[in-house]
Amino acid sequence: MNKFSKSILEKIKTEHLKPKARWQFVLKNIVLWSLAIVAVVAAGVFIASFIQDLLEAEWDIAHRYPGGQFHFLRQAISTTWLIAIAAVIALAFVFFRKTKRGYRYGVFVLAGIIFTSSVVLGTSLVPTKIPEKVRDFKAQKFGRNFDEQRWQNPQEGFLLGDIIEIEGQIFILSALDKKVWKVDALGSKMPPDFDLKQGDRVRVIGEKSGEDTFRADFVKPEKPSRFLRRDKALRRNSKIQIPKSK
Repeated sequence: MNKFSKSILEKIKTEHLKPKARWQFVLKNIVLWSLAIVAVVAAGVFIASFIQDLLEAEWDIAHRYPGGQFHFLRQAISTTWLIAIAAVIALAFVFFRKTKRGYRYGVFVLAGIIFTSSVVLGTSLVPTKIPEKVRDFKAQKFGRNFDEQRWQNPQEGFLLGDIIEIEGQIFILSALDKKVWKVDALGSKMPPDFDLKQGDRVRVIGEKSGEDTFRADFVKPEKPSRFLRRDKALRRNSKIQIPKSK
């Protein structure tokens, strides 16, 4: 018996060390597997939320976005989702690696399996309400990528507000800052399933044509209708003064 083996035996005798019971190893393995699976599921949900963000980014207006298409792309890609996805995938890797047979898989093989599983799960969750709820939570805590302030910029051709009166393709819009605009939407582009209605909150992309008038190139609902339910409640403000026609 070599010196190392003797030192180990002496340490066991001195410190009265005892082997762990089998149930402890089994429990540890179950906990690690459970944590790894939860991390993969979380990665899938975050990936689904990330995909929904990209699908709803409305790339057709990228060329009109302040700062150009590259700035639009930077805003459309949420760093919050990327950090969250990377973090939970890393946790899943660590947990799987510590399971009973996790060491048998190569680093790149295991990472590839976890990433692929997360992407497949995330893709399947895209049409569901699960990522939608997660996105709403993120919006409340961290703000939306295309937040309201970015759309309150008529000088750059962006308006966000509520339709308080409408006549044909011309409507009166109350912006978030309570300023009232007369918007000419004649010839503007709209989603095929979208109709202008009083009480709708809309986003308008176009050009300021006067002190309180605006010419629209695009008119879109506040929230893309594919995944997010539009708020149809009528918003009224009795103190709003509608600008007179010029």
